Amino acid sequence: MKKDVITNEAIMSDKVKIALTSGLMKSLDGKRLKCDIALREFKFREGIYDVVGYNKQENTVYIVECKLGTNITSIGQAFGQILAYKSVLTGRGYEFLLRFYQKYNEDVIKRRGYLKIQLEDWIRILERKKMNFKFFVAVKEQARRLYKEIISIKSNMNFRIGTLMVTKDGVCTPRFWIKDEIDKKLAETDSIVISLVKKYGMMSFLEAIEEKLNILLPDEYSKFKTYKATTNVKQFKLFPSTHYEIWVMKNKIEIALHVEAGRKKTEKILSFLKSKEGEVKSSLGKHVKIEEWGKGWTTGKGSYWARVYERVARKDLNEDFLNEISERIKEYIEILQPLLKQMKLR
Repeated sequence: MKKDVITNEAIMSDKVKIALTSGLMKSLDGKRLKCDIALREFKFREGIYDVVGYNKQENTVYIVECKLGTNITSIGQAFGQILAYKSVLTGRGYEFLLRFYQKYNEDVIKRRGYLKIQLEDWIRILERKKMNFKFFVAVKEQARRLYKEIISIKSNMNFRIGTLMVTKDGVCTPRFWIKDEIDKKLAETDSIVISLVKKYGMMSFLEAIEEKLNILLPDEYSKFKTYKATTNVKQFKLFPSTHYEIWVMKNKIEIALHVEAGRKKTEKILSFLKSKEGEVKSSLGKHVKIEEWGKGWTTGKGSYWARVYERVARKDLNEDFLNEISERIKEYIEILQPLLKQMKLR
């Protein structure tokens, strides 16, 4: 009887990784299962992914969950883990792949001193906004006897998860050597397309808007000075006594031109903007408000400020929303800045 060398999941996942990067695994149709790069025990957020690999030609990420246990409950848990991974990746695909490359970079440079895929190439891959994912569960050779139960689990999933077998002597294969039609059902897997949308924290979102504006705005407006009033407010100054502002609240974001000067100066600017209200609303939208702001107007004490603004529903702080807010504050600057320049402000 052959001695079983697969005594723990670390050894098992290492055998799977070696098989993927060697290109020696072949499916029943003769197609190679191969990854250009791969990592073992890749940690991301709350999970540890046993094997993650990337096939450049297919633009596909392979994710393999290895299961040492040979009872159907244990194997079923591995399929459930794949479902959890897919759920995480649907919302965090960009972050996952960026961290994967960073970890690959750290590991491979230490061992080899060079990279198969350069960072610039990886960024271009991420900019495609989509990535294919294939998911697999790797089981030990002893689990072959449970092939009917495994096929039953697979048939109850809303996408097909491939099954790999790791033999007692450490060979990883998509073949179970039962019957071709059974092996095919065990091995077949779907390619899942997952959108890659970069997500941000509060401060990084505001910093990214600043970077984006430097690119979007014409040269005459791109030399703005920036101020961070708080962790959720970013100000862009282009004109005396005024600034453009993005204020991130719990459920909304304010996009605005703020006038924050003494009463006389603020009244002068506000009066001028009010006289241009039709032009402003024609360009920025009828929902945009031009109004007094601050306690001074009602109590006689405190701030005499004014603003041109709108509030929009806050969405996920991702790349799409970043572009939306950046474009909107750009419109404010391009419409309102020429009006402010018409004034003689001292």
